[in-house]
Amino acid sequence: MLERSGGGRFLGRAGFKYWPQFDETEVGWVLRRDVWGHGYATEAGRACVDWGFAECSLPYLTAMIQPANQRSVAVAERLGFAAVRADVVDGDAVTVFALHRLAAMHTAAQQ
Repeated sequence: MLERSGGGRFLGRAGFKYWPQFDETEVGWVLRRDVWGHGYATEAGRACVDWGFAECSLPYLTAMIQPANQRSVAVAERLGFAAVRADVVDGDAVTVFALHRLAAMHTAAQQ
């Protein structure tokens, strides 16, 4: 759950989902529309990526985004994810973005 510090106002959610059919772990984020554009998705996504690579022995993480969702595509790209394939998840067409552990470590070192 994402909430604004101090006020405790619910903003959305972010976290991980394991997809057994792909044998992949996804980082995902969903925010209330009225809080879009404030950097919350990028901040939450960065925290998830950092925690995921620090605590799990995953070689890479994915983000599965509907192609028309340009805001989420931009968040994924800011986090260092790159598009790797088109796929279908629960009946919806998605672009699968991936961030490999080594690339994430390189990006973190540059910040």
